[in-house]
Amino acid sequence: MKAQMTREMDRIIRTGIPRILKIEWLDAFITARKQAFTTRNILSGWSGTGLHLFNPQKVLGRVPVPPPVETPPREPNPVFIHPLNNLELNSSPVETPAMNAANNDIKRRAHFRSLEFDTPARKHVVRMATALNRSLAKNRVQAAQLSDLRRIVSTHKQRQSGKHKILRGETILATPEMLQRVEVSEAATQSRKSNKAKLTTVASPSTTPLPNIDPALVLQSPGSDSEDEPMDCIIVAPA
Repeated sequence: MKAQMTREMDRIIRTGIPRILKIEWLDAFITARKQAFTTRNILSGWSGTGLHLFNPQKVLGRVPVPPPVETPPREPNPVFIHPLNNLELNSSPVETPAMNAANNDIKRRAHFRSLEFDTPARKHVVRMATALNRSLAKNRVQAAQLSDLRRIVSTHKQRQSGKHKILRGETILATPEMLQRVEVSEAATQSRKSNKAKLTTVASPSTTPLPNIDPALVLQSPGSDSEDEPMDCIIVAPA
């Protein structure tokens, strides 16, 4: 039925019709049913399933046979490898278990003088010396790097701690030119104050006005710091 229905629908689809109407599908179903449900096909279906005539082997013969259970191969007996003949000792980096086993064998040979110190043992001694030198060089490099890192971190912390420090009563001069300008300005201010003090001392040695001198011409008290005060003056006294 599926094959006949597919054949009938394929004829309609090949015409380029994008949408099949219900009446077209029903017409194709009627035609396919007449071709599918024939006496020959019905009897063939019963016979193919082994129901008529009854023949169970037609079904049982299609059941897949499970694969035979395979016995896992037996693991071969482990072969003893001498610690000094382990191939891992020639790898880089050397595996820690292999190196430890070889080192223990060398220490055992050194402890018991009766044991033979053969060629594999001599080779491993050279290997141990090479590994030791490499480790010492690596430790020196790491120590230098650690010292450098500590210095950088210490400097960084000092800069961070002084970054927010408040400078009270201090003046920061960024350039030498600014320092020179400040020194010149302070020298000029000090000179003006010195001249002012001298004139005040000459003009009014006491709080009592000088005789025969107009009080309006006497200098003011030295307590005033105004920049508008005259730097020099002439005292006119009557003859």
